[in-house]
Amino acid sequence: MLVLACAVPAPAVADMKLVDQGHDGIVVEQGTGAPIAGAKVIGKWTVHYSSMAHEGDRCVKVLVVESDASGKFHLPPWERFDTTVEAIDFYLYAYKPGYRFDEPRRATTSAYPGSLDKLFGFPVSIRKGDILRVPMARWDVPPEARADYLLRQFRPSLGCYSLGRGAEYGALYHVTRAIYDEFLGFPPDVQRPNGRDDIAKLKSWLEEDRAKLESERQGWK
Repeated sequence: MLVLACAVPAPAVADMKLVDQGHDGIVVEQGTGAPIAGAKVIGKWTVHYSSMAHEGDRCVKVLVVESDASGKFHLPPWERFDTTVEAIDFYLYAYKPGYRFDEPRRATTSAYPGSLDKLFGFPVSIRKGDILRVPMARWDVPPEARADYLLRQFRPSLGCYSLGRGAEYGALYHVTRAIYDEFLGFPPDVQRPNGRDDIAKLKSWLEEDRAKLESERQGWK
């Protein structure tokens, strides 16, 4: 008697559900520990992906909130479906005129999916942890130094552009707008040094972030 062996097909790799359970924190002045109100706190989430053809890191999400009168802030939970990834990393940044953020790539927590998570597309979650402290240093410098920091160090470090699934980064508009408004208070020779139009460059970033935010939040103005 002929017995035919039927192979059971392996399950197709499903999209993975990425989950962040939200975070609470406080923005404080470096050295004194005094709370800083009105600071824009930026949360950025990146993933590490790996396949036989490609490997690398890309951004998937950005949120922007503002610290209250006590310096406290809350980054709300979120979730999205994405391709299978090896790790999710969470970074914090902060912005306020007169202050400098000195840890622009400080990882706070990460999540690593297991083999079954990746095979069946189980949710991978960054859990809500302890209260996060975000230190900022008072920084009273000439406009030239401030402009150089904002345009060539801080704002580029926030970049959230990715290959594949579109990153949700429209919230960066609120930070770019604040930086743009600060730039408008600089002397003309700082705004446009040596024939280079930095205001125009910032404006192009602003319009790009505005368009992204409008595409992510229908009806937003």
